[in-house]
Amino acid sequence: MRPAFSSTKQATAFALMLLVLLLSPVLMGKKFLPPREEAYTSLTWRYCACDFLDDQIFRKKSDIDVAFIGSSRMWAGIDTPYVQQEFSKKLGRSAVVLTLAWSWLGFDAEYFITRDLLEHRKVRMIVFDDEFRADDMPHIAATHWFRFGEDWIDVEGMPLRIQAVYYFASVMGMPRNFMSLLRPNISSLLFSRDNNRWTTFFHAKDPNKQLGALIAERGLDPDAPFVSYLPISKANPGDVYVFSEETRHIFEFAGPSTSAWQMSFTKKFAELAESHNVKLVFLHLNPVYSTNETNNPYIQERECWPQVLGTNVVMMGIPPAKLFSGLNGADLSQLFYTSDHCHFNENGEKFFAPVITPALIPIYENQTVH
Repeated sequence: MRPAFSSTKQATAFALMLLVLLLSPVLMGKKFLPPREEAYTSLTWRYCACDFLDDQIFRKKSDIDVAFIGSSRMWAGIDTPYVQQEFSKKLGRSAVVLTLAWSWLGFDAEYFITRDLLEHRKVRMIVFDDEFRADDMPHIAATHWFRFGEDWIDVEGMPLRIQAVYYFASVMGMPRNFMSLLRPNISSLLFSRDNNRWTTFFHAKDPNKQLGALIAERGLDPDAPFVSYLPISKANPGDVYVFSEETRHIFEFAGPSTSAWQMSFTKKFAELAESHNVKLVFLHLNPVYSTNETNNPYIQERECWPQVLGTNVVMMGIPPAKLFSGLNGADLSQLFYTSDHCHFNENGEKFFAPVITPALIPIYENQTVH
């Protein structure tokens, strides 16, 4: 077998090249990183409505009343235009309500994206959901959002294994960051929105025209024509509960516990919100993980989030048995576009929003329900 290198000089040159690559995040530091928005313009539609996130985080300047932030379940869980309409009626002005969401779970993504948002815009209330992931790994887009020169402080003090993984993510992102210095990424806003993963596979309306929401005109069978359907349920806003000592019996905390890795970012997320005077609302999105929950009389969560994250966090939800009261299997199947029943389609969003929105308004106004 031929040797890998024909000379010691060649082997040394390769070793030096590898060393420079491994040290590139340190060598580049913060000073030589491209502008932060390049982390978003370099993303593809596979990850999120990247042009919407880029525009709302870095270019828009107005204050935000309510931001729904999280991964795909939040993205597909809220009819954001409806929520904005109802808030505007109540406030007597044009409310600013947005959904800033992405694909795949992870509290680390939630922290970094929220940090970018709060550095550029004032937000009064953030609504979020559980970002639990069992594999305890960084978000798949960490190579975009984690940049050693400006983000190392966010993992400093964490276990060495965590620091090492994020450093590696930074190494993997360095070639793209270097290229972004030479030529900025072209925003996907310039490309046709009629030919991307969300509009073709999910038959979703353009998120840019839906205040960031993923409104999928697709049912469980992706090949079947989508049929608009609004089921008649017995659910009403009075069935929504905010966690307190008086309502504790409605909530059930079944675990599994959040890993130390993800909990570190969860707490940093809560601290970040508190430092910017942002009200945090943990919203139980229905149902969770399987159709078995549809008959559950309790609001089942893994953690008691107000106890874990502090008094700045309000936890609210509606028991699935109340939300889906009077609905049969055929009704339920028309509310989702994934077989795991974790993602609402347009029918599900229009069904869920009128139930949950009236409870969000008094929380925004620092009142309570129940």
